[in-house]
Amino acid sequence: MRILLTLLSATLFVVNAASADDPKDLSNLRDSWTRARNQATSPIDKKYSDALGMMKLKFTKERNLQATLAVDTEIKKLSEAAPTSLTTPLATAGNVTRKKRDSIEKAVWAKWNMPNGAYGQFQEGSIWSLEGIKSKYEIEKSGEILITDAAKKTARLKMSDDQNTLIGTWFDGTIIELKRRPQ
Repeated sequence: MRILLTLLSATLFVVNAASADDPKDLSNLRDSWTRARNQATSPIDKKYSDALGMMKLKFTKERNLQATLAVDTEIKKLSEAAPTSLTTPLATAGNVTRKKRDSIEKAVWAKWNMPNGAYGQFQEGSIWSLEGIKSKYEIEKSGEILITDAAKKTARLKMSDDQNTLIGTWFDGTIIELKRRPQ
């Protein structure tokens, strides 16, 4: 991957070094080449970004600060070097089926333990309630749960396969893990 980033940096230098006096045909060809190159490398960058995001979540859950910071630095390097905008660390490769979204919707209706000992609850009417404060939530096509508060800040959570854990980014950008409260 470092080779790809080095090549990309060198390419961007060459493109930026182009003169304003270049012939229009050369500028058009360069633009076409840049678009094609970006289109070809974008899926590779996305896969790498997604893998880094999952690795960061893993290290965060393990409370391995040094490894988490190293992965975070790599994510920042990639986002600076990548020619296209990359998604959040929790991005999924595609949409989940309607059946899976329905399953998430049913499973989410529970009480969830917060790391600070409080609990939150998803309720009828697409409401997330935490210590008396209510926010709207929705299950996105990706299967992620998006909670939006009154100030339009968002939290983005993904449910584990066993449907007992929600992990993601909280309103303040921190990584958070919620556990289903026993019934």
